[in-house]
Amino acid sequence: MTRGEDGATLRARAGQCGMCRHARLIASDRGSTFLLCRLSREDPRFVRYPRLPMVRCPGYEADTARDGEPAGSGADGSRTADAGGSPEGEEE
Repeated sequence: MTRGEDGATLRARAGQCGMCRHARLIASDRGSTFLLCRLSREDPRFVRYPRLPMVRCPGYEADTARDGEPAGSGADGSRTADAGGSPEGEEE
């Protein structure tokens, strides 16, 4: 989304995607962050990197794995690979 934006800020601005269990935070080696929709791997209705903020999505499922915090969310707002998949480009 933007260079230098942390995961918590991106999720707060992302609408439904920021609170969805199918969203995965991707950080580029250039410092940009993006939200990947993992539903895009199985269903062509979903784009890999949706336009944000997402107001309504038919695939939305709340991500409440840990005391109201998104699953795989670190203290710094970053997502971890064990929260639902391998890093981009790796086999699952």
